[in-house]
Parts: sequence; C-alpha cells; structure tokens
Amino acid sequence: MSGAYPHLSRRSQSLQIQRATTWEVGTRGAHGPLSWDVTAYRGDWTNEILRLADAKGAALGAVNAGPTRHLGVETTGTLASPRPEPAADPQRERGVGNRFYFENDPVFGRNRLAGAPPHIGSAELLYEHPSGFFGAAGLDWTAGQTPVDHAGRMTYGGHTLAHLRAGWRSKAWTSLPM
Repeated sequence: MSGAYPHLSRRSQSLQIQRATTWEVGTRGAHGPLSWDVTAYRGDWTNEILRLADAKGAALGAVNAGPTRHLGVETTGTLASPRPEPAADPQRERGVGNRFYFENDPVFGRNRLAGAPPHIGSAELLYEHPSGFFGAAGLDWTAGQTPVDHAGRMTYGGHTLAHLRAGWRSKAWTSLPM
C-alpha cells in the first residue's frame, strides 16, 4: 500500500525468498514430580518478509527486511502431586521470553520487530478425580512493552486473562488429559 488514507493504492513488488539459520539448545527431563522442557534459540534471518512502514508511518506493504535476528527462551514445567494414583493435581507453567529485532537496518536500526511481545506465558492448576471429573484454574499473560510499529513509536503494555474450566472425561470420549 502507498499513499495517505483514504487515498491508498496497492503497490506490487517482487519479494526475495526469506531464509534463516537457527540454532537451538535445550533440555528435557524429569525428577520426581517435576518435569521440564527448556529451549534457547537464535535465528539469523535474511530477506525476512515483513509488512513495513517508512520512517513517517506510510505503509510500504510486504517487503524483504534487512537482516533480522530472533532470540528467545521457551520454558515449560509441570509439577505433579506426590499422590500415587493417576488422578493428580498437576501445576503446569509455560513461558516464552524473546527479542526479535532488526540488525542495523537503514531505517529501523536495531529496533524490535512489531507484534512480538517480550514475555508470554501461562500457568494452570488442574485437578482430576478418578471418576472422570476435572477442574482447572489458569492464567495467560503477555507482559512487557510490545512494539506496535517497527519504528517503535507505539507500544502495547500487555494483558492477563484468567480462566476456569470444569468437565467430565469418559474413556469412551477422551483418553488423554487436555
């Protein structure tokens, strides 16, 4: 898109293939009632396809960005009740911390890429009874300042969502806990 609202026009341009070299290292394990997955990653991108705007905010449409980098850590942990029966009270937590940014772009420098929150996560406490009844309480959150535009002029401060769920499982309908 180009032009100013309401006189926008569609501009066509050819795009290069985007490519990335990504490195990951992680661990998965369990010890007693605790199990975990932790992964750290780094992706170096060339020609990443992004919807960009120029320094004044005018839409440029989909373009190949200069070099970009994606860094992050993803974690998942589960703490199960020490009770011996299979109907336990697991506590699950998931979290992601990341930094996606331009690598010395001529317009955006080392700004963060828009739309990628620095921290997201969830936590849930689940109770399952041997009769099939289950109930859970949980939280999902986005934390930190998330850039709305690649120029970093506007940010979104995040949110938290609380939820409750309950139900009943039958071996005829559900074989694995959700």
